[in-house]
Amino acid sequence: PQPTLDNLRQAIVLLDTLTPYLPAGLLARIASDPHAASLEGEHRLVAVLFANVHGLGEITDRLGPGREDQIVTALNRYFVAMGQGIRRFGGVINKMDLYDHGDKLLALFGAPVAHEDDAERAVRAALAMQKTLSETNPTLLSQTGLSDLRLTQQVGITFGYVFAGYVGTDWRHEYTVMGDEVNLGARLMSAAEPDTIVVSSDVRRKVQAFFNLDPRGEVELKGKSMPIPVFSVIAPRAMPEPVRGLKGMRSPLVGRQAEWEQLQSALNQLLAGRGQIISVMGEAGLGKSRLVAEMRQRLAVDLVRWIEGRCLSYTESVSFRPFQEIVQQVVNIQPDDSEAEAWGKLRQTLEETLPSEAIEVTLPYLANFLNLQLEEGLQEKIRYLDAEALQRRTFIAISTLIEAQSSSQAPLILVLEDIHWIDQASLALLEHLMPLVDRVPLMLILLYRPERTKGCWQIYEKAAREFAHCTTEVALHHLEPSDRQQLLINLIGISDWPAAVREIILERTEGNPLYIEEVIRTLIDDCVLIQDENSQWQLRGDVETISMPDTLQGVLMARLDRLDEPSRWTAQLASVVGRVFPFDILVHIVPENGSRLNRCLVQLQQYETIRETRRMPELLYTFKHAMMQEVCYRSLLTRTRRQYHCKIAEYLAISRSAGRRDAESNIPLIAHHAFVGQDWQRALQYQLQAGQQAQKFFANQGAIEHLENALRSAEHLDESATGEQRQTIHAALGELLTITGQYDHAREHLDLALALAVERDDQDAHAHACRWFARGYELRGEYPAAFDWIDRGLDVLSGRETGEAAELFLIAGLIHTRQGEYDKALSRCQDALRIAQELGELTVLARAYNLLGHITRLRGASASAIEHFQQAFDLYERAGDIQGQATVHNQIANAHFDLGQWQEASHHYHRAREIFDQTGDVYNHVIADNNLGGIARNQGRLDDALAFYEEALTSLKQIGGSLFVQGALHMNLGATFVRRGEVEAARQHLETSLSQFEQAQVRDFLPELYRHLAQAALIAGDLTGAESYGQQSLQLARELEMRGEEGAAQRVLGEIAEAQGRFEEAAHRLEESISILEDVGDEYEGACSQLSLARVYTVLEKAEQGLAAIERCAAVFQQLDATLDLAAARQLREELAKL
Repeated sequence: PQPTLDNLRQAIVLLDTLTPYLPAGLLARIASDPHAASLEGEHRLVAVLFANVHGLGEITDRLGPGREDQIVTALNRYFVAMGQGIRRFGGVINKMDLYDHGDKLLALFGAPVAHEDDAERAVRAALAMQKTLSETNPTLLSQTGLSDLRLTQQVGITFGYVFAGYVGTDWRHEYTVMGDEVNLGARLMSAAEPDTIVVSSDVRRKVQAFFNLDPRGEVELKGKSMPIPVFSVIAPRAMPEPVRGLKGMRSPLVGRQAEWEQLQSALNQLLAGRGQIISVMGEAGLGKSRLVAEMRQRLAVDLVRWIEGRCLSYTESVSFRPFQEIVQQVVNIQPDDSEAEAWGKLRQTLEETLPSEAIEVTLPYLANFLNLQLEEGLQEKIRYLDAEALQRRTFIAISTLIEAQSSSQAPLILVLEDIHWIDQASLALLEHLMPLVDRVPLMLILLYRPERTKGCWQIYEKAAREFAHCTTEVALHHLEPSDRQQLLINLIGISDWPAAVREIILERTEGNPLYIEEVIRTLIDDCVLIQDENSQWQLRGDVETISMPDTLQGVLMARLDRLDEPSRWTAQLASVVGRVFPFDILVHIVPENGSRLNRCLVQLQQYETIRETRRMPELLYTFKHAMMQEVCYRSLLTRTRRQYHCKIAEYLAISRSAGRRDAESNIPLIAHHAFVGQDWQRALQYQLQAGQQAQKFFANQGAIEHLENALRSAEHLDESATGEQRQTIHAALGELLTITGQYDHAREHLDLALALAVERDDQDAHAHACRWFARGYELRGEYPAAFDWIDRGLDVLSGRETGEAAELFLIAGLIHTRQGEYDKALSRCQDALRIAQELGELTVLARAYNLLGHITRLRGASASAIEHFQQAFDLYERAGDIQGQATVHNQIANAHFDLGQWQEASHHYHRAREIFDQTGDVYNHVIADNNLGGIARNQGRLDDALAFYEEALTSLKQIGGSLFVQGALHMNLGATFVRRGEVEAARQHLETSLSQFEQAQVRDFLPELYRHLAQAALIAGDLTGAESYGQQSLQLARELEMRGEEGAAQRVLGEIAEAQGRFEEAAHRLEESISILEDVGDEYEGACSQLSLARVYTVLEKAEQGLAAIERCAAVFQQLDATLDLAAARQLREELAKL
C-alpha cells in the first residue's frame, strides 16, 4: 500500500523490524544454533552509540499529505546514509525510533560480533555520520524544497559491559542491549550540543591515542547520583601519540612435552627411512614456529637437510611464492646470483642427483618455474603447452627434484609456515607432493592456524584421510595454569609473584605464550618490573592500576606506540613492504635513510619488534610476529599506506626493468602494491600480467583474483584507452570461471568480452567468446543455447577455418553424441580433424580423435574406439598435455569397461582420477568416480559403488555441474539400489534421472535408464509397467543404433517374459540378447544374459543346456570378480544338479 501521513511515524518506529537492519553477525549465530544460551542473554564489552537527529519530523509535517513519496525518500536518504557509515566500521543498527525531540538511532559495536577496537570503531563511525550528514544536508533539503531547514545531529558514545540478548514475549522478541552503559549513552546524547560527539571517560581512555578530545568537565545526568566527566571528539589525530619502547627476554620451551614427543617420534621414523607429514596447528601466538625451531636447534646438522618456505598474508594470491623459495634453496640459488650462476647451480644439482634422461624432462620446467631464460631447445619443450599442461609438467619436475633430494643418508625436512595464507597454486602443488612421503624419507612440516575456510584445512583433511599411517597431528592449545605460571617465572625469574598480580596476568593472557610474553614486556616498560643492581627482576608498583591490553592486538599496538617516533615510523613503513622486508626497499621508501635508519633498525631489534633474518648476500629483516606487522600497517592512515605502496611498486618496477634476475617473480608483488596503492595504470598493467602468469601455471584461482583486480583498476581509467585490455581481461575471466564451474559469473564476463570484441570489430575475439559461451552451456546440459552460440561463432568467422572454428565444431560434435545424433557428431568431428591437421594444432587434433573414439564406442565398437583414443593420447603426450592424457585415460577405461576388461579399465580410471585430483579438475574427477562406481556395482561391491556415486554427486552440485551428468549419477544410484532390492529408493533416483535427462535433452542414456526402470518394476511385481519400460528401452536402443543397449534390453524383456510365464518367448529373447552382446564384445552383459537363460532352462527342465550356460557365465564372472553374479550362478548350478 502507498504510505500515508497517518502511518508514516509508525513506520519510523517500526523500522528496526525490517530485514535490512537485522544484524548480519546475529544471523550467522542464529543459523548455527537458534537455541544458544548466548542468544538469550550474555554480558559483552560493547560500544553503544546513540544519535539524535533533528529535522526529520519537520520534513514530514511541512510536506504534508500528498507528498508521501518525497517524505519516504528523504527519511530513507538519512537512514541509509547513516547506516553506511556505521556498517563501514563494523557496527550494526539496533533501533531507530522516535525521541522526545527528533528521532533516535542506536548502533552497537561489539554485539553480536566483537572486535578488538570497538570503542575506536564507534568514534570513527560517529565522525563519518557527522560528515555524511553535512554532505547530505544541501541535497536532501533542496530536493524537498525546504531550503530554510537544516538537519542537525548529536551523538553520545559509551563503552562497557552490557546485557545483550533476546527480550520480549513468546510471539515476538528482539535482540537488544540493556544496562547502565546503554542508559548512560542515551544521557550523553541528550547532553551533547548539535553536531557534536560526546563520549564517556571509558571511551576516552580507549581512543585518546587516535583522536583529539576536548574535556567538557563534569555534567549532571538523569539517573546518576554524581556528576559524570564527559569529552567532546574534535577530529582524528594525524598520527597516534608516540609512547616509550620496551625490552625483551626468552624462555625455554614450556608446556609442550607431549607435542615434543610427537615430533621426536616422527623424526625417528624419518631417520629410519620412512617419510612423514607433521601438521602443527594452533592459533596465533601459541608457539608453532617456536616448537619447530626448537626441533631444528636440537638436530645434528649432518643428520638431515632442512628447507623452509613461508606463506605470507600479502602473497596469498601470488602463485607459487613459497615453493619458488623452496626450490631456490634446494638448488642453492641465492637472490644476487646472476642468470649464468643460477643456471649453473640448477644444472649442477640435477646432474648430481638425477640420471640424464630425467634431467632432460625436468630441467626446462624447473628453469621456467624459477623464471630463468630458456634457450631455444628448451623453450621448444614448453612453447606449445597450455597452462594446465605446463603446470602438470612443472609439478612432476618439482616432485622429481624433491624426491631425488630425499635419501636415507640425508633425509629431507621441508617446512612450510603459515599455510593458512597459502595460494591456490601452491596448495595444488603441496597436494601433489604429499604422496612422496610414501616413497622416500621426506618430512613435510606444515604450520597453520585452524581456519576451516582456508586451503590449510583441505590439507589437514587430505593428510588425515589419505596419509593417516604417516601423519602426526600436533595441535597446540593454550597452556595449562601450571605451565603458564612456569613460563612467567622463566621470563622474569620471580618465583613468588603476588597472587593477585599473577592472577591478573595469567587470566588476561589466557594461556597464550605470546600474550604472556608481551604483557610482561609491557610491565617492564612501565617500570612495574625493574632490574636491581644484581640484574634480578623486582616487582614494584600497583599492577592493578595499569591499563592492561585486552587482546594481543592491544598489546602489540601498545608496543608500537611506545617506540620513539623515528623508530615507530620506520616500523610502520616497513609493515607496508610486508612481514619480511629487504633493506634496499626500506632505504628507498624511508625519507630518513642512512645512519638514522640504521639506528632505528637497531632499536627495533633491541625491542624485538623485528629481527635480522639474513645479512649476506642481501640484508633482510622480519617482523618478529606477523600480528605486529599487521598492527603497524593498520595504524597508518589510508592515504599514507597508498602513498608508500605506490613507492614500493615503482621501485620494484624500476628494478625489474633494470634486469634483475627475479624480475618475473616480482610481477605479482608489483601488482599487489600498485593495486593497494591505487596506482591504477601500473596496477592494471601488472595485475593483468600476474593473472596471465598464474593462468600459464594453471593456478586458476590466483589468476581470477589478479584479473578481477586488473578489472577494478581499469574502472578508474579512461575507457577509451583500456578497451583492448578490458576485452582481454573479460575473455580470460570468462574462460577461467567456466573451467572452475562458476557459470553465471562467467557469462557476465563473456557478455562484456563479446561486446568489446564487437565494438573493436575483432572477429577472432568474438568467436573465442562464442566458444566459451557454448562450452558453458554444454557443461550445464543446455544444448539449444550452446548450439546458438556455436552457430554465431562460426558465422562471425565467415568460413575461415581457424583453431576457434575447430573448437566450435568439437563442442557441437560432443552435444550431438549426447543427443544420440551420431552421424551429425561424426560430421562435426571430421570437420575439426581436417582443420586441426591443416593448422598443425596438436591439442585440437587430440581432442578431435578423442571425440571420434567416443562416438565409435557409443556405436558399440569399443575395440576400434581404443585405437582412436590411443591416437589422441599420443598427440597429448607430444604436446605435454597431462590433463588431456587424463581425459583419454578415462575414455580408454570406458572402452575396456564395455568389453568386460575391468582390470584394465580400473587401471586407467585410477590413473585419470589421480591426475584430475592433482589438477583440481572437479568435473572430470566426478566422471572418474562415476566410472569407478560402475566397476564396483558390477563386481557386487554395492556399498563402494554408492559411496563413489554419492561423493561424485555432492562434488558436482557444489560446482553447479551439468544436468546430464547429475542425471547419469542418479541413474547409477538407482541401478545400485535395484541390485540391493531397495525398489523405492531406486525409483526415486531413476525418476529424478529421467527428469534431468529430459531437461537436458539427453537421449544416449535413455535406453539404459528405461532398462533400470523396467528392472525396478519387475522386482516390485509390476509386470505391466516393467514390460512398458523394457519396450521403450529396446525401441530407443535400436533407434540410436546402440547395439550393446539393445542386447541388454532384450535380456530384461526376457526376464519379464519369464516372470509372466511365457518361457519360450523368454528363451528366444535371451538367446537374441546373447548373440548381440557377443557380437559387440561385452562379456559381462553377455554373461548376465547367459545366467538369465540358465534360469529359463531350469523351468523348461533343460538341465544339460542350463548347466552349460551356467558354466559359461560363471567363468566370466569369476574372471571379472563379479561376486554377486558368481554367487547367483553357483546357487543355480546347485539347484540344477539336484534335478
